[in-house]
Amino acid sequence: MSVETTITTPDSSVRTQLTPSALQQENDTFRGSGGISAENQVLGFKPAFYDMETGITHTSKFANGLEAPMHVLDGLPNEVVESRLENGKVTAVKLGISIHGNKLRWPQHS
Repeated sequence: MSVETTITTPDSSVRTQLTPSALQQENDTFRGSGGISAENQVLGFKPAFYDMETGITHTSKFANGLEAPMHVLDGLPNEVVESRLENGKVTAVKLGISIHGNKLRWPQHS
């Protein structure tokens, strides 16, 4: 499986554009290491996406707005989505969106 788009940033690091195939490749790479959503939920982590440009964290959601138990692109807000199919499925998000895990905070810890 190939990752569709990469960029080289001014500090010479390479970033991959987040697409469904890139997300699958990340899951395949980190499965079994505790580095994917399903392996971290028991620790209180929620899958999310981080916008490096704005500093905003977007909780992973299904297209219908319900929180997703894994990283799902279809529920991301339009301002971070680069392209969608006619049926609404996200095919790419803007550069600078990265996979992130939010620590679930209970009210007494806020």
